[in-house]
Amino acid sequence: MNKACIVMVLSLGVTLGGAAPILAQARPEGAAGTVRYEIVAEGVHEAKLVATDALPDVRVEVSDEIFGPGKSAPSKPFDGFRITELKAGEVETTIDGQTLKRRPGEFWVVRPGQSYAVRNLGGMVVLHVITLVRK
Repeated sequence: MNKACIVMVLSLGVTLGGAAPILAQARPEGAAGTVRYEIVAEGVHEAKLVATDALPDVRVEVSDEIFGPGKSAPSKPFDGFRITELKAGEVETTIDGQTLKRRPGEFWVVRPGQSYAVRNLGGMVVLHVITLVRK
């Protein structure tokens, strides 16, 4: 991760850190305590864990994505910031044409307007994603 990404993630952490009491009130979408995975592509499932409009100008969503063996997500642009942690598996990400291999525990950031693709390099992959979209 380069210095600009680290600075942005830390700034975001400080900003969201001040909003902890507000975000702590957020609830998962759906029934209390129920996490539902939805199919977003063949072999790719997503569960929205938390979504809140508690911050004045920003919608915050937290989700988990699971990629089956050999399944990938094609390149597409995003409107907001997307902070992703690879929880399990091994992937290759392409962000605006720059391709990198990722290992569990690594984080990366996708900025608004950047194209982003994920390629599964083997077995099951689990991503933990925080998305921030300006309203």
